[in-house]
Amino acid sequence: MPVPHRRIAAMHFTMCLAMRAKLATPDATALRLAVIAVDKSFGPEEPLRIALHDFADRFPCARRDPSALRQAGDVLFDAVRRATWPASDPRADIGG
Repeated sequence: MPVPHRRIAAMHFTMCLAMRAKLATPDATALRLAVIAVDKSFGPEEPLRIALHDFADRFPCARRDPSALRQAGDVLFDAVRRATWPASDPRADIGG
């Protein structure tokens, strides 16, 4: 099971990257550090990791287009926000 403070740090790196993308000022170093942190803390099937890798795939082209970069930043920011939601209870009949 991942360590909670590492997951929080990975989400923080990713949120900072998303905010910088929304301002059209991200850099490759911030992206690389976010990918490393998220890959260590989130499984391959988790939505935040999928969204970050999608952002990384689009980054080379999007960095030349401020509008596309802002849109990609919005999507990434939403993924970070969703990652903070509590997990659903697999047994709603017991958990409420």
